Amino acid sequence: MKDDLNEVREKMIKSDGLVMGSPTYNREVTGQLKTFYDRLWYDIHNQTFIGKYAVCVNTYIFSSGCSQKTLRDLTMALGYYVVEMIDANLLRFGNEIGRDSKTMKKSFRCGGDAL
Repeated sequence: MKDDLNEVREKMIKSDGLVMGSPTYNREVTGQLKTFYDRLWYDIHNQTFIGKYAVCVNTYIFSSGCSQKTLRDLTMALGYYVVEMIDANLLRFGNEIGRDSKTMKKSFRCGGDAL
């Protein structure tokens, strides 16, 4: 396929870690994100990213459904060690995540831990 998957994959290989995120659509991660993981089947089978760290970020309105578990499980399937799961209920703060001080503090802590 003529797209940027190989370029993104190379950046993932060169990096120390990954922040992977998805909104929740119909109680699950987006189809585009699921397709991204499906196309990395080689790396899942070969555990290309063993020893690397990841933070998974998930947003939702009413319910995160299975999306948090799917995001964590697929990221771990690539070999990443998921150090934190950040989920944000956008409905509670009128779609303004900056007003959710608990989630913001957790997010900044993850960023600081990575430095």
